[in-house]
Amino acid sequence: MGFASLSTHHAIATLALLLGANLLVIPAQAQKAPVEITDLNSIRIPTPPKHSVPEPSRVESTSTEKLPFLKVGSWVYFAATTEATGRELFRFDGIRYELVADINPGKASSHPSDLTAVGSRIYFNALTSKFGYELWTTRGTRASTVMVADISPGFYHSYPTEITRLGTRIVFRAFTPKTGYELFISDGTKKGTKLLKDMTAGTASSSVEDLASNLVSNRVFFQGPDGEPWVTDGTNAGTRRILDLRAGVWQSYPQHFTPIGPLKMLFDANDGKSGNELWITDGTAKGTSLVKDILRGRGSGASLDVSSPIDLAHRRVIFIGYDGTNGYEPWITDGTTQGTYMLVDGRQGSLSGVLYSPMSSGKLCYFATHNSRGGSDIYVTDGTKLGTRVFSAARSIKVPIYAMTYTKGKVFFVARDLTPNTGFELGVTDGTVAGTRVVKDIHKGIYSSFPAYLTEVLPGSIAFTGDDGLHGIELWYSSGTAASTKLFDINREQPGPTQDDQVTNILPFFGRILFTANDGKNGNELFISDGTKAGTAILIDIKTGKGSSNPSDLTLLGKHCIFQADDGKSGSELWMTDGTKAGTKLLVDIERGPSGSAPASLTRIGDRIYFTAYQTQSGSEAWITDGTAAGTRLVADLMPGTASSYPSDFAGYRSDQVVFAARLPNTGYELILTDGTQKGTRMLKDISASNSSFPMDMALMGGKVYFSANDGKVGAELWVTDFTSAGTNRVKDIFTGPTSSNIGNLLTSGDRLYFSATTAANGNELWESDGTASGTRLFLDLVPGSKSSDPRYLTAVGSRRLYFSSSHGGKGNELQSIDLATKKVMSWDIHPTGSSNPRNRTNGHPRFAVESGFVYLGMSNSTPSDHRLWRVDNEGTATPIGQISRSTRSTASDPTLGGTVNVLSTTVVKNPVQILLVGTAGNPALVGPGSYSYINLGRSTTLLAAIGSNRLKALLPIRKDKSLIGVRVVLQTWAFDPSNFSGSLEASNGIHLTIGY
Repeated sequence: MGFASLSTHHAIATLALLLGANLLVIPAQAQKAPVEITDLNSIRIPTPPKHSVPEPSRVESTSTEKLPFLKVGSWVYFAATTEATGRELFRFDGIRYELVADINPGKASSHPSDLTAVGSRIYFNALTSKFGYELWTTRGTRASTVMVADISPGFYHSYPTEITRLGTRIVFRAFTPKTGYELFISDGTKKGTKLLKDMTAGTASSSVEDLASNLVSNRVFFQGPDGEPWVTDGTNAGTRRILDLRAGVWQSYPQHFTPIGPLKMLFDANDGKSGNELWITDGTAKGTSLVKDILRGRGSGASLDVSSPIDLAHRRVIFIGYDGTNGYEPWITDGTTQGTYMLVDGRQGSLSGVLYSPMSSGKLCYFATHNSRGGSDIYVTDGTKLGTRVFSAARSIKVPIYAMTYTKGKVFFVARDLTPNTGFELGVTDGTVAGTRVVKDIHKGIYSSFPAYLTEVLPGSIAFTGDDGLHGIELWYSSGTAASTKLFDINREQPGPTQDDQVTNILPFFGRILFTANDGKNGNELFISDGTKAGTAILIDIKTGKGSSNPSDLTLLGKHCIFQADDGKSGSELWMTDGTKAGTKLLVDIERGPSGSAPASLTRIGDRIYFTAYQTQSGSEAWITDGTAAGTRLVADLMPGTASSYPSDFAGYRSDQVVFAARLPNTGYELILTDGTQKGTRMLKDISASNSSFPMDMALMGGKVYFSANDGKVGAELWVTDFTSAGTNRVKDIFTGPTSSNIGNLLTSGDRLYFSATTAANGNELWESDGTASGTRLFLDLVPGSKSSDPRYLTAVGSRRLYFSSSHGGKGNELQSIDLATKKVMSWDIHPTGSSNPRNRTNGHPRFAVESGFVYLGMSNSTPSDHRLWRVDNEGTATPIGQISRSTRSTASDPTLGGTVNVLSTTVVKNPVQILLVGTAGNPALVGPGSYSYINLGRSTTLLAAIGSNRLKALLPIRKDKSLIGVRVVLQTWAFDPSNFSGSLEASNGIHLTIGY
């Protein structure tokens, strides 16, 4: 067996190097005797349903079509009402919905509206009893949801509306007693929120309407106070009228500004000669002209009320045109007279086909028209007559449709009587007769559910609102089948997720895993699992009963897990657990009382955890803990007093050298350096001198931290810091020019950084970098061309294999794996008719959990309600917990100087003998972490043997010797039954450790 070749002297030498001495919700008629018809007291009168009425809360369109929800990243945002919170801001990702924040606390409503995204940040108008309607912002969490500025202090409201993106800032209309309604600008800070221009001097208000951005030229176009076209570049001097299009006392009323190409805008207006027609402008009087007089004379021939660009570059736009002969039909324009023509006569002759729901998808546009047969046709076009065809080729939609959206090869739409006696319901088509159907008769029979606000959530799936006659107007989700169409009843007695088993926050924990889930009995609580169905159970019901404590931000520190939870008494605070019910307790009550400090962004760095927390006296600031109440303290009050700096994205190799993002009084959100003390906390570099750079998505590689930041010149791109100002620089402008590549999901594997990034040519795909501009390149284009696979949850297992979630190959959002050396992709189609939605909501960077060489994640193999815990082994077998195939596993805690490595191994071998072996730097004992290859016996060392035990435990202390930092250690256990030995050993997974500080 080769055991004799194990050297005792080799064991002693290796132990001497590594280990230290210490072992770790009726006219009156003739009088008759009265007859009791029924006892009214015995009749149970149904309680009317409690609507939550989800709505997008954006600027209302003048179109008859309803706007979709606001989508930012993987979330869609909307306003909804519950009995407990009133009307507040919610978000939904296809799996669960959640309250972003109860802005106007209690049952009072904040009525959030005008939601506008700038990168990952959302601006909106909200009401509080203290400040009235003012400007707010959020990144999707409670901690990041704050009022930007009290623009109109005291009794008055500023009512910010028409919120529109201008580069990394926003412009909007707001009121103050001194200026009336005027144009304001904001960079997201109180200091950076100010009057842009008082266009009607004094207290009189300016009528400012139809604000629209051209993001390339970094300008906002709008209808000014004189009813003529205006433009602003964000400065007082640059806010001006373009020209007096209809000279004299009359006004041209320009509206529906739409980008066309990189520098110009289309709009419709009336110059008094041509009627309401199509115009184009580059922001100058000379560069403003009539595109085409579609209905010659004073009649009006054009409206951009319902319009859409055809391609990603916005070089052509589809719109409603009327030439007096063909009725109102879909037209196309490239901004020239010759390039403006009727695209298709949907309803032939003088009758109007109208235009419904144009939606761009890559280089194509999908739209609907009413046809001459009394039904509807859905078209797809590349912007040319030759390239325009009926998408529903069988012309099987024999009724008019009223709303539509396209996603991943299929079109969802709303129609009445699509099948007999169904009312207004959700339909879907893939362009075939068989693929055209009612998705689900939500309000049974002839009644209608009236679906609205159709919004893509994940490729192939949508969110929408509907009324099933029982629950009121609520949130729904569908991927195109009846089985996948699910109600999310927001306004109910007990608000929260409707699914029974939503697995999130998966954390490896000494041979087991901790995670949060909702079992339908206890609410969303903390669970523990050893990888088997029998060994998976609730650890503790922190908020007893059906209420949820919502544990999150699970972070390992020593022998404990630190996390945030709400027990219903102390509010959201810091908790800890050692993996037992008795050992799970409140760590510290930072904000005394039921409101809670809302700890977030928990990040272990060295032997400490950095996080953000709120206190009344200091606002939301950076905190640090060593896992004890006494060792939990405020790091620095960066925004003195009750103002908040809202720190996030902590990163570092040592607890006394950490960078993070936070807001400062004069610079906005920038990169901060700290050693854990107030004195040692300062801005590292003002990356964007005029605005916030919003550093985020930190990742460690080679002694440096890589992250996303926006310097105000080239958009959000890849940056690096070596913890010095001089060493903080942009790595590469991936999406050249001012457009952001929106990098995210940063992950280090070996000497390479992997991440997602967007370009015009490739869409959002997987990239790699060695830390240099020349070494930063596209790694894999899973969906060739400009469409995106949207890789997320990047997780490394060993140095060769990367797991992630993405969409490609005609599948929904599924689990993928790639061999980093060969670029060979392995794909699991867990949900064949939809998306399994692999995920693990972890703190900081979204990752799957890796424990003992296995990958743990949440996935659904049928419907969103079937979201459960899965395990994937290194051979590609994906198993829902309860169907475990591997029996021998090992795990080890992180090795730190002066600490102890806890090694745990289990096996089901009878009469077992277990042996723990170790290898050191330069010893190729294992292929890599998660490998099941055997150790080379002649180059390994026996540390411990366990006889007759199914559980091997070892405590390996490490000397406090800085020379050991960076030493790589490999561990593996073997087990066999000596009474029935067949010549082979049962090998566990291999473990690869690097000793850290």
